Amino acid sequence: MAEIENKSSRNSIPYSSIARFEDDIHRVFPKHAIPDIQDMGGTSFESGVRVLCKGKIWSDVIGKRLNVDELNSTFMSWVCYVPLNILKYYFPAHLMYAAILLSGGSIINYPMDIADALVLPPSLDPDILKDIDHELLMTCGDLSERWEPRVEFYKCMNPEERRCVAWFLEIYGQCRASDFTPRGLEYFKQNIEFWKNSSLPLSLFSKQE
Repeated sequence: MAEIENKSSRNSIPYSSIARFEDDIHRVFPKHAIPDIQDMGGTSFESGVRVLCKGKIWSDVIGKRLNVDELNSTFMSWVCYVPLNILKYYFPAHLMYAAILLSGGSIINYPMDIADALVLPPSLDPDILKDIDHELLMTCGDLSERWEPRVEFYKCMNPEERRCVAWFLEIYGQCRASDFTPRGLEYFKQNIEFWKNSSLPLSLFSKQE
């Protein structure tokens, strides 16, 4: 995995790097068993997820279909409103599509929404959370208000899956590093470390249960 450097924003990523990342997604995330999605709620967003995903393996739903019509929302909607087992199963489809967009130099919000939703709280200090929200220009919901679903999503993954997430964040950072302030870049690098080495201090959050 490449380290983030503070270079100009939207740097191009070599196709070979994206191809290796795609191979890693296929290796790390299982395609079976497909989760049952009968018990989802009745909003148009949840109905859209059901129509898109029911009975399909995650690699069959990659592409623009993940973010159109009823699903035209930030990825944080998936994190907050889709049952955790379903979210985790179809998450690699989101990673793959976001990486494809980044490799093409896309400046649409979708990869940013994925990256924002993967920002984890280093603590529950409200001043720190507000500072992260400000420095990273969070677009999909304040970390101070939506830390819990992010932590639960992190907890449901094994270390190898988390390292794959870290790799995506490094790719994103290589493309968009200069969009960050220096302090924001440090927060972003710290977040990558949490994913790469499974080092988020979960004991800080278990006390809230």
